[in-house]
Amino acid sequence: TCIPLSAGLAGRAAQSGRPEIVMRAREDASYHPEVDIPSTGGSTLITVPFLNTHEKAFAVLQAAGACLRVRVLCACTRACGRVSDPSCVRQSTSTA
Repeated sequence: TCIPLSAGLAGRAAQSGRPEIVMRAREDASYHPEVDIPSTGGSTLITVPFLNTHEKAFAVLQAAGACLRVRVLCACTRACGRVSDPSCVRQSTSTA
């Protein structure tokens, strides 16, 4: 499945290059359940893009409660502006 890079709070942070703290993430118009880390009703979602020396996002970290996810964007993202999962996005999820 190919997910647009602009999808979700992760995509918004990747495009802007700025970290975000979103209260009640599921209520935000940009929240995308297939892209963003699962968030319970009123929880806060922290999204932080990792930028290369050209200030382009190559990974996005998201944290909500005890869950942490890192998505690493790769070459096809730059070529087509889309993220393919799993072939084009490597992600790691852990819980504390």
